[in-house]
Amino acid sequence: RSSLSTPWVRDRYGPNSPGTITHYEIAGNPAVMSLLPTSTYVFRNGLISPANEQLLLQQTKEALAYPPYNQFGAFYLYSGDDPRIPLFRRVAIDSFDASMQSYQPHREIPALADQASVNITSLLSDTEQLLWNAADSLLIIRTPRYRAASGVLRGKILELTGNALHTIERLDNGWIGTVEFLALDTVSIDSAQQVLMTLVTRSCATGAIWSGDSSTYRFWGTEPMQMEGMNISMSWRHAADSLVLVPLDSMGKPISSRARGFGKSSGGRFRFSVDQRSDRTTWYVARFVYSSYPANVTDEFSRPTINVGISRDNLEISYIGFATGTPTNATLYALDGRTIIALTGTIESPRDIRNIAVPAVAPGVYVLTTTVGTQTLTHKILLAP
Repeated sequence: RSSLSTPWVRDRYGPNSPGTITHYEIAGNPAVMSLLPTSTYVFRNGLISPANEQLLLQQTKEALAYPPYNQFGAFYLYSGDDPRIPLFRRVAIDSFDASMQSYQPHREIPALADQASVNITSLLSDTEQLLWNAADSLLIIRTPRYRAASGVLRGKILELTGNALHTIERLDNGWIGTVEFLALDTVSIDSAQQVLMTLVTRSCATGAIWSGDSSTYRFWGTEPMQMEGMNISMSWRHAADSLVLVPLDSMGKPISSRARGFGKSSGGRFRFSVDQRSDRTTWYVARFVYSSYPANVTDEFSRPTINVGISRDNLEISYIGFATGTPTNATLYALDGRTIIALTGTIESPRDIRNIAVPAVAPGVYVLTTTVGTQTLTHKILLAP
């Protein structure tokens, strides 16, 4: 719709009509809308793998001719079936003209065969990408480009990779929530240069009055919808050397005034927290910055280096010890990710000096990336007034 100015929670038949039904509209519910950009990208691009094994179901003509007879269990079968089958198998119909319906097909799956001993705290898909803790109402998704945790987050330190590379912890006193991570430029989150983060939890209409539990209301309230802010602490082992965390506004544009930078702590990890109560957003971009020494060097210098000299009107970049002819690129970025200046060229001598004029660039903090060949180094630049 073109505008979200209409009431976001409304009575379907009017506030005083008999049989009134009230409901949330998708357009105004941040718990739904905020997840759409990431979740739809994940499903449309197949980032979550389908099950490796397939379970075939059979139906009879009689079952199709008389539907009420079969509306007892999952998958339109008369027998009692376990609805968790899709966690472990792809489900398909083998026949609509079988002599008899499939009977308790979940017993073909080892994890569900003995209903008395199903480990509901660790329902792990055969792809090992979906982990459902049904006892604690928690779903974890682990794929190369996408990770997520959804459900009861309170009081837990959640490991999102299975090998202690990426953990999250909810620090505030809230109960449930969803945290998503999507790599935007690579096949691996742990080597990406940009990762989209989405944090969403409970939402409620302004002025809503509840009756003391989680399901009974006395007054739905009015627009706008409000969302409970989360404070999430993260520990992330990543290949980059530094991190710039940029909140995004409701249009997905960077809020540069609230961008923060982080360096690596002990163990090669980035440790930081995200507090939605101060950022007032559900979306963030984590921009990872790499720095390393190029392998393509001459023997004139024992160690290739890049030096940067700074004055108010000029940046001087010295490439020392690199092979002649190696491609170079120097780019000056604002903290919100905008490109301010970009220069390309090649190494012309073992001691090559380049000058970047910056008299028109506003005073402030910037990031200068200098690329030689396939390797990139990063410098934090302060342009004083």
